[in-house]
Amino acid sequence: MNLFVLLFTLLFALSSVAEAKPAQLSLADIKGKEYLLSDFRGKWVVINYWATWCSPCLKEIPELNELHKKRKENNVLVLGVNFEDAPESRVQAFIEKYNISYPVLLEEVGALSQLGPIEGLPKTFIVSPSGEIVYRKVGIITLTLLEEVLKKLKKEQ
Repeated sequence: MNLFVLLFTLLFALSSVAEAKPAQLSLADIKGKEYLLSDFRGKWVVINYWATWCSPCLKEIPELNELHKKRKENNVLVLGVNFEDAPESRVQAFIEKYNISYPVLLEEVGALSQLGPIEGLPKTFIVSPSGEIVYRKVGIITLTLLEEVLKKLKKEQ
């Protein structure tokens, strides 16, 4: 009986992996321009959830700006997602103050984001060129770590 349950569980897990679906994301920036994750197929997409009150998030901004500058060299796009209840004017002032060079999208705070749970901020997702989430991290992320993870993921593709 235990062997049957184990076999059933294994088959179910394998079928779940085989049916992995591309991540879905549809958000607008402060100016109302809509961004669809599906528009970026063929590229690596780093999606960073943050808030203006989050001090660890501030530390990541220069790192993400640098990765964004290098995007043409490594086929990587950076998207920031402001994940808080804040007036758009405050978010815009924050973007300008910290010279955020990558697109910043707005998502309403909830238990789940469009990409899944946000257990804490900052939270970073990496989406593969095929559109699947292949990496998640809660906490500060550095340029060095992002480059190492992307290099490893690219080799695995």
